[in-house]
This record gives sequence, C-alpha cells and structure tokens, in this order.
Amino acid sequence: MPAELYLVDTSVWLQVLPSGNEAEALPCRVDGLLAADAMATTGMVRLELLGGARTPRRGSA
Repeated sequence: MPAELYLVDTSVWLQVLPSGNEAEALPCRVDGLLAADAMATTGMVRLELLGGARTPRRGSA
C-alpha cells in the first residue's frame, strides 16, 4: 500500500467518466493513481455514482 492515499470524490469521477466533461490532465492523474493503487473512495461516492448511472431502460442523455 502506498504511503499516501487520495480520496477521489464524485465531482472528480463525473469529469473523468466517458459521459463527463473531460479535462485532459484529470483523467491522466486518476489513471496514475489507479495504477499506483493510491486512490480511495467511500461508500457514499459509490452510491452517488450508481444512482446517476444510466441503464438501457433510462437511455442516454
């Protein structure tokens, strides 16, 4: 486990996920944190992301 963990909040995920507004540096930073196993999240962040996830029934925006 790395010495430092970074909490990635919902606001970051919304910019990094494919349907979000991608800033170039942010996805690279998140990819680096994932590769280094230096990223953490919380149950609430997961719940927020799952609550906003599209299903085939809901369609796309």
